Amino acid sequence: MEQAGQAPFSITIAPDKMSVLLTVRPAGADEITGPEIAAAFEAESIVCDEADDERIGRLIQALRTGNVPEGPVVIVKGVPPVHGTDGSVVDLVAANALSVDEQGNVSHYDRNVLGMVKKGEAILRIVPPTPHKDGRDVLGHTVSATPGKWPDITLGPNVLKSQDGLTLSATEAGQYHYKNRSVRVDPQLTVRSDVSFRSGNIDFEGDIVVDKDVVTGFELVTPKNVLINGAVEGATIEAGKSVTVRTGILGQHKGRVVAGDQISCRFANGCRLEAGGDISIAKYCFDSEIRCGGKFLIPQGVVAGGEITCGGGSVVGTLGSNGQKRTVIRVRSGDGRAQAVADMEARIIRAREQLQEHSEAFRPFQGRLKSIRGSAREAALRIAGQIKDLTSEIEQRQAEIRELLAVEPDSTPLTLEVRKKIFSSVEIILDTARTIFHKDMDGPVRIEMGRGEHSGDLVAIILHTGETRTLKTGFIDRAA
Repeated sequence: MEQAGQAPFSITIAPDKMSVLLTVRPAGADEITGPEIAAAFEAESIVCDEADDERIGRLIQALRTGNVPEGPVVIVKGVPPVHGTDGSVVDLVAANALSVDEQGNVSHYDRNVLGMVKKGEAILRIVPPTPHKDGRDVLGHTVSATPGKWPDITLGPNVLKSQDGLTLSATEAGQYHYKNRSVRVDPQLTVRSDVSFRSGNIDFEGDIVVDKDVVTGFELVTPKNVLINGAVEGATIEAGKSVTVRTGILGQHKGRVVAGDQISCRFANGCRLEAGGDISIAKYCFDSEIRCGGKFLIPQGVVAGGEITCGGGSVVGTLGSNGQKRTVIRVRSGDGRAQAVADMEARIIRAREQLQEHSEAFRPFQGRLKSIRGSAREAALRIAGQIKDLTSEIEQRQAEIRELLAVEPDSTPLTLEVRKKIFSSVEIILDTARTIFHKDMDGPVRIEMGRGEHSGDLVAIILHTGETRTLKTGFIDRAA
């Protein structure tokens, strides 16, 4: 609104009431005084602060020297509100997905794009909304500020929020999922693609399921089970329990598949397989090195080339081939416990090496965990959790070794059953007794140690007729 009469100035309050504009008429401008302007403001209930008073003072000084502004000038300003910005979420796992060495090189083998997390690991960090502050218009009225909103996160299984509400952590090792403001940790890792450069290597503490293939050069490691719905190429797979490959293993004489318990697949070609329990193959096993503490089972398939060592007997469809490839199958006495103990001891050594590395990394935080904050505290807690997990793993492996050594050895007779045919050049070893076939033998036949008059020799029992044939038998060193 304007000042009435012929006053040398007029004032206008902006529509949003956040500023006052003063327009000066040239006539009498040099005679305008501060009290006159103050009186005009008082009449309109305009509230000034020190900054406004300074602004008015500078204007009057300018008018005294003849510097009259040509148009309206802002003479009073309100205090705008400071609106809060909404809080945000930092995905800590995604932020640390790439593996970068000290020279800044990125390893595409070791990146964590699958969201694998350890127990106690921080998953998400909540960034609080910024503070808000109310403002004031030129009439002294409060202008409300809008507060920022806290992120609305839904916590699923195996996720815990810290006491200050700013960190979400995994209560169990697993694969984290964060989508649509909801977060959870699944104890099983599911890989929807190949294990390749798309996924990187996998070192996970729970069961692993791979929907497609595991390609050459990559690794899967877990203390639990592995299920692969596709094929395995020249990769390395280490599982504390079982490994199941729905298709087959094309090893290319690279990598290996190791299981604390069982291994099963449709076929194996150019592979190295090691299992504490049984190894089961559906169709064929070519040119492979097989070691298992339990039975080697391929009752409908063919074994040609390579060397098989098992501790619980074997059932094979066809043994050897027309090409007379060197094919060796040996059944050792005992129940494979020595190999299982050796495997566990190797895992204990690896866990101790990792424990030493983590202990060195934790040393700077020793004794000051309660006083450190922020990312340093998160790193310390993560390392402490890893130390605890490794210590538990070592104790568990030691307990398993004690249990294995406490079991009485298996005294089951050593046998090898071949249901279809044994080709010439096949070598069979039961404990230290050895025979090489110089001509084909049709099955079904069971090879075992002879009794009575055949004692000390390997014999072939033709299962259809019960006929016993003595095989030319030699002996080898038990350690061979």
